[in-house]
Amino acid sequence: MTTIYRELLEQIVTEMHTASSNSTEAEIVTEYELWVAFLKQIHPESKLFTELIEQEIREPSNNLKVVSDVREIMMIAETENYPTWFIQPKYTDTILLEYEKGELKSELSKEGIPKVISEFTGKVSGVFKHSPEHLKFIAHDIDTDVGFLEKMALLESYELQVSEYITFPTNRIPTISSSKLEMLFKNYISKASAQGFQVDGLVIISDTLLPTGSNKIYYQFN
Repeated sequence: MTTIYRELLEQIVTEMHTASSNSTEAEIVTEYELWVAFLKQIHPESKLFTELIEQEIREPSNNLKVVSDVREIMMIAETENYPTWFIQPKYTDTILLEYEKGELKSELSKEGIPKVISEFTGKVSGVFKHSPEHLKFIAHDIDTDVGFLEKMALLESYELQVSEYITFPTNRIPTISSSKLEMLFKNYISKASAQGFQVDGLVIISDTLLPTGSNKIYYQFN
């Protein structure tokens, strides 16, 4: 392929990267990944990969239901008979690390990212905690079909620092106002921001499929 077409392809991938990073639509994220795969096939030495590796492909969000009204979350909890849910910050700069037979496939090389996770094949999602001294990788999800607490325990068994999480107070919903719950959420988001993370909301995680067709709810901060 001639240089001019390679440059055009790199431009498309760059634009698709921006679109996928700002989108919650699975179709856009999937299309971006296809363009990246095509670029790797016909121009594997592209310098663009170094730039993308530094940013990494963000976590696909096709399993997130986006809401901005706390009352909708309260209604789902009531419908589900107030189950136990867990809350994590919704990070804006999530990166996705992929391992194959225990070895990190990405060329991303930063402090706190393990190059080897013994016998593990799959993906780990996490963020960097920024501080004046150093960067620290904080894991918050792993590509395996187990419950939330089991995922956190598995990440810790791989000697990864795990993102802080709290239990959603679903049992308090009958006695708490939506405005007070919203304030609790906003305080939680503010605390995560104060700890050096870039967040724009929170994620509520359920170990069972919700009536929304998802097991996660993304509360988007307005």
